[in-house]
Amino acid sequence: MKKIGIKILSVSLAAVLSAGLFAGCGSSKNTVKKLEDTSINGEAAADLTFIRPGQGTDDKNDAVIKAITEYEQLYGVKVQVISADYDTWTTKVLSASASGSPIDVIFGSVSEYPLFAMKGYTQPIEKYIDTNSEYMSRSASEAFFAFKNQIYCAAVSDVSPLVLYYNKDMLDQSGLDDPMELYKNGEWTFDTFKQMCKTLTVDTDGDGNTDRWGLCCWYPWAWLGANHTALCKINENGLYELNLSDPAVVQTSEFVQDMYYTSKWRGIDGDNIYTSFYQGRNAFLQEYSWSETNNIIPAKKAKQFDFEYGVVPTPYGPNNTEKTNVAHASGYGIGTGSKNPYHAGKLIEMILKSVSEEAKEKNKEVPEENLNLYKELGKSIFNDTFYDSAIKNGSEYFDLVCGGSNIQTSLSSIKPIYEGYIEDANEAAQS
Repeated sequence: MKKIGIKILSVSLAAVLSAGLFAGCGSSKNTVKKLEDTSINGEAAADLTFIRPGQGTDDKNDAVIKAITEYEQLYGVKVQVISADYDTWTTKVLSASASGSPIDVIFGSVSEYPLFAMKGYTQPIEKYIDTNSEYMSRSASEAFFAFKNQIYCAAVSDVSPLVLYYNKDMLDQSGLDDPMELYKNGEWTFDTFKQMCKTLTVDTDGDGNTDRWGLCCWYPWAWLGANHTALCKINENGLYELNLSDPAVVQTSEFVQDMYYTSKWRGIDGDNIYTSFYQGRNAFLQEYSWSETNNIIPAKKAKQFDFEYGVVPTPYGPNNTEKTNVAHASGYGIGTGSKNPYHAGKLIEMILKSVSEEAKEKNKEVPEENLNLYKELGKSIFNDTFYDSAIKNGSEYFDLVCGGSNIQTSLSSIKPIYEGYIEDANEAAQS
């Protein structure tokens, strides 16, 4: 019955796609002369389709849109950008694949792989893309987007480690050690961080309500990776298997539950971690390193906050003896069955170049020591497959943990649900 439901949904959404969810990028004043020969390896140029959640077409200065526009001019074709939000975009990828009209260029992140490869939504890319290009991170592509020794998605050159930005002034005034010094001395651990955050969580105005917290964050599940574990993993046969019995999973769950529920040293004033941090309601903000150029530096320029901030790696859990780091990467793959895979590959190369050049320009505003730290952390990445959408990012389990439910009971209740998810994912990989 489950498979029938999925099939009906796929067909229905395929009809929706064909009904006009596509938007062209339009023309640009900065025209590029069309190539005399627009074929690649004997493949004639043709219109392509492209999907990335949240990708609009109005901002002509957007790095992706600039690349798409240049591609259209060089090859004399149109690239149709499929309108999609973060809640529905993967369903649109599935429905397009099921309809026999796969999307040519498909965005991908750590949340979609290896599931996209296992389910056959995307195909190996090395035949169509220069995976040794300076604009692509081959190491990140292999770490996050490989399946059975083949790369399915070309990662952008910059990998974003998960770090903590902190209010230096607040820590100084509280008489606490500088986190970066603790990190350099090998003392930046779960316990050290927790005690620091508990000290910083206080009622500043004496009204009986906590109004300042040690930490603001959006990713409770990311702490599993910081402790070098995951809710599921990939076995030697390239299939998913649950990892719920790992003692490190319980250990991390206890840490997160204390953070969110028991001691409540994680909190937000309002519903936005950035605003809460800028207003001095949190000592630490946990986010990926891309947020420094996209959010923190612009906010500092706009005088949304006036304190001095620092950055330090996410602390290492007791099981993370290898000192690996949770990181985020994104890139682009080619839909399985694409009629123009060589041209899709060329478009991806152009997007990677445009995005990398934009990042390089933005990074000029980032302190050199921060860039060096991000680069250092990016050399030792832990691919925590619990992020994978095969188990819906583990969010159902962490809803229970953060809500105060007994951890062993939560693991027992979630196990059959996750077994069903994994069975479905593995069935696709074995078919």
